[in-house]
Amino acid sequence: MGAKATQPRKRLGAWLARSIDTVYQAATDGIVCVTAIGNSVSSNIQVKTDGSNPPTSLRVSDEGGLGLELGYVDIYFCHRSKSFF
Repeated sequence: MGAKATQPRKRLGAWLARSIDTVYQAATDGIVCVTAIGNSVSSNIQVKTDGSNPPTSLRVSDEGGLGLELGYVDIYFCHRSKSFF
């Protein structure tokens, strides 16, 4: 009568460290979490992701360093399998 509960097939993988100004290709669909630390109002953060290498579609930005003026900014964005970011 009710739906049978099953275990999830996928779990979160290992944490990865990435470098700034480097293009990566995603192996799976997912969410990227970025924490940037700084103290300059001239710092700009831009995240581009799409099927091009290098990616050209701007998805998330902190123009003018508004978050970094406070010392840090967190950015989250989704990406598709085989996309570049």
